[in-house]
Amino acid sequence: SALFFWRLMTPAFLALPKPVALVVAVAISLLAGLKAGDTFDAARILGLLPFFVLGLTLSERQWGWARARRAVPFALIGIVVVLVATRFTDHWIATEWYYYRSRYDALEPNDLKAVAIRAVLLCLGLIGAVSCFAIVPRGRSWFSTLGAATLVVYLFHGFFVLTAQYEGFPDWADRHVVWS
Repeated sequence: SALFFWRLMTPAFLALPKPVALVVAVAISLLAGLKAGDTFDAARILGLLPFFVLGLTLSERQWGWARARRAVPFALIGIVVVLVATRFTDHWIATEWYYYRSRYDALEPNDLKAVAIRAVLLCLGLIGAVSCFAIVPRGRSWFSTLGAATLVVYLFHGFFVLTAQYEGFPDWADRHVVWS
């Protein structure tokens, strides 16, 4: 549903100057946690909106700095930062924050602190995304061809997982550890 609604919002964001569009998307994301619920997955749609708008507004040339070889060491540091932050998430905040599906009041009673947590998570997500973008090879290989087909797996894996759950696979897997 996120892609559907983001595509509906695209003309509005393209009509704005690029820096304004990004600021508006971040503001919507930070404020959405106050009221957005799970109707049509609105909390996730609005919470992750800045990443869509960033991709929508930045040109290939503007992303070029992340593709440079000199960016790779910084990207490795970025990956380490993200790994450390996510490793200790449960000591700092609830893991539920990463799903962007709950309102702030369900996660943190202080709205100002909740907005700050969301802002930090957006920055952390940006660091992780840019780091991965910088590290991923640009050449074509058998592996990149395989990767191009993963969207289908991502989109349809839920049907297989839920079918397995309904058919009792978790119970079977618990009793047949080696086979599972």
